[in-house]
Amino acid sequence: MKFRLPVIIILIVMFSGFGCSIKLGKKSSAKTYYVLQDPDTGEATYRKRPLSLLLGETTAPALASSRKIVFSRTPDTRSFYQYASWSETPPRFFTRLLLDRLETARLFTAVCRRPAVVHTDLQLSVELIEFYHDAGKPPGSARIKIRAQLFDSRRKTTVGQQYFFHAVATPTYDAKGAVQGFSQAVGLILDDVVNWLDKVTKLSD
Repeated sequence: MKFRLPVIIILIVMFSGFGCSIKLGKKSSAKTYYVLQDPDTGEATYRKRPLSLLLGETTAPALASSRKIVFSRTPDTRSFYQYASWSETPPRFFTRLLLDRLETARLFTAVCRRPAVVHTDLQLSVELIEFYHDAGKPPGSARIKIRAQLFDSRRKTTVGQQYFFHAVATPTYDAKGAVQGFSQAVGLILDDVVNWLDKVTKLSD
């Protein structure tokens, strides 16, 4: 019993010395949830084809399918922002934004989205290959790469396949800046996809 008091005093001194690094009872920063947006104004016009299109759900590898916002400081590593996330996964965002863009473009007489069970003239599948903030050099860039494939349901043949890629500089070196860069990049990707569909379906209608 005679050694208990000195031991307690020593422990108190030790913990007071580390007071700068121990954060007892301090609440962590609140997480922010971001929404991927298409900055397009919808001013482009296209000649409508007498064709219907079925848009499949966008697929992606595990990292791009997460709600976590991915960044990379070196080519061989990937990390996540701790206090920032997407409100839904990038593939779901991309499918919805592409559907909205196709409906606005009025390129086809009808555009449906899986899992709708309908017979259409064409089917469009999209794979989201890259979707991350390249933070190797501040402020970095938002990188998006996809593969789009158009299938003719009537002839049972592939009309075309194309890769699309954009890297847009982020305004700030953080998650908020990355999200702004992603929105700009996805707008450019959607431009490319619609223009490509306009080109390849000229021979299919």
